[in-house]
Amino acid sequence: MRGASAAEWPAPLKDVFSQLFNTVTTNRSCAARLYSELLSLKSDLDDSYRSVLFRAVNPVAVAKHY
Repeated sequence: MRGASAAEWPAPLKDVFSQLFNTVTTNRSCAARLYSELLSLKSDLDDSYRSVLFRAVNPVAVAKHY
């Protein structure tokens, strides 16, 4: 699925991203933990998914939490 657009992603993955966006906008503590986890996983993620995840979890907003 490398390079697949969001419209081509499986429904469960779309649900995860939807929940992620909602969580990030309402809970910075959770976003900070998630961003930390993403940093440890980033080499294992497909480029297209990684870019969406890192845009979803805004590093600037997370940095302000610490």
